[in-house]
Amino acid sequence: MTFSVRRVQPLIGAEISDIDLSQPLAPEELRALRAAWVRYGVLFFRNQPISREQHIRFGRLFGDLIPPIAALYASDYPEIHNVTTDGKTNAGAADTWHADLTCFPRPSSGSILKGYKIPSLGGDTMFSNAGAAYAGLSPEVKQRIADLRAVHDVRKTLAGKAEPAKVEEMAKRIPPVEHPVVRTHPESGEPVLYVNNGFTTKIVGLNEQESGNLLRHLLDQIKRPEYQLRFAWQVDSIAFWDNRKVQHYAVTDYNEPRHLESVVLLDDAPYGLSAAPAAP
Repeated sequence: MTFSVRRVQPLIGAEISDIDLSQPLAPEELRALRAAWVRYGVLFFRNQPISREQHIRFGRLFGDLIPPIAALYASDYPEIHNVTTDGKTNAGAADTWHADLTCFPRPSSGSILKGYKIPSLGGDTMFSNAGAAYAGLSPEVKQRIADLRAVHDVRKTLAGKAEPAKVEEMAKRIPPVEHPVVRTHPESGEPVLYVNNGFTTKIVGLNEQESGNLLRHLLDQIKRPEYQLRFAWQVDSIAFWDNRKVQHYAVTDYNEPRHLESVVLLDDAPYGLSAAPAAP
């Protein structure tokens, strides 16, 4: 391994240095980088002025890419998600804890986000380890949620960000799906709390009050500072996180334009603690 790894927080995150992402990676470097991604949940790279073609190429080393699901995030490249806010209304900002695209039957395994225009103050992204959040639950709660499933609905994240008719049109294209409340990470085997405030609407099989109370308790675990870190963006910084175990929150505390771009990796269908993955 030729690159260096520096841990950022005890439970999440590492900064990768002595690497040039514009260049092809040797097989052993790719294996080591993937292992670090799975272990630390989110990797950070500084001073990486890669082109959009190189960004796409790097993403494809880790899986197939998901195109943007809404025109708001479209770019000149079908694979690239444009994440731009004006610093005034900040419409479209992902200022809620979530993992990307859990509203899909096959959601996202990871996202690779690069900074282009960064406010002079503010505009950080926060990350939280949902594996640690599960580990910190009481034995009673772990037993209660072991086999539960939850509904993930694109309408929740779009509410207030688009006209109601457009939200319903999107929901027809992407109907609600169910995922396990606790998923098994397919590479590490780690149990992960797999509900998020961006997409999860209810827990299957519970009445409205029971579902709401339990869901609030689970979502509150993601907010615990012990499981989090905060990343200050710079131009040409890159954050590469594992949506299977990490949630993130874009902090809207800035009043200048902010422009980042991402590629989003396709996951397999999540499976729970006792279920085996579907055969290929």
